[in-house]
Amino acid sequence: MGPTSAVRFPAEVSVALDAAAAAEAEKASRSELIRRIVVEWLKGRGFLPRDPATSPAAEQDHADREVRAQAKRDTERRNEAIRRGQ
Repeated sequence: MGPTSAVRFPAEVSVALDAAAAAEAEKASRSELIRRIVVEWLKGRGFLPRDPATSPAAEQDHADREVRAQAKRDTERRNEAIRRGQ
């Protein structure tokens, strides 16, 4: 982890951060939640690279593989039906 950065928030933001942290599936600390928010913001604006597994190109590639796999299953079902004479 890098250097520590102290940040002051208005009370309502601190309360909201604590509520959001408690609502996380893994019960993040306030600091961890702030790190996640900042990293996502920076990635979304191109200041940090996106994770390859979650980039739009990776998501499209995954979708394309799913479409091809479904088409293959459909073809196999049709071929099986033809073999059975249906």
